[in-house]
Amino acid sequence: MPYQLYVIGLKAEVHDVRKFREANPEYIEGSACYYVGYTSKSPDIRSQQHRYAARKADGSPLFSRIAHRFHDGLRPRK
Repeated sequence: MPYQLYVIGLKAEVHDVRKFREANPEYIEGSACYYVGYTSKSPDIRSQQHRYAARKADGSPLFSRIAHRFHDGLRPRK
């Protein structure tokens, strides 16, 4: 099964989250932030799952809380 890489831009307010700061101690304020993942689905579908907090039938999340809360659009592949 082929996988695809996808990149979601994050809003600058992500720096206000303690968990983000602890996980990224070398982050330079004002720099762009991204959430990077890979999926067997299309990047558009996966991005929408993060954006709209999709859940499985059993109620477990299919999204990253950071990518959901600070979603700033799917970035084009370069």
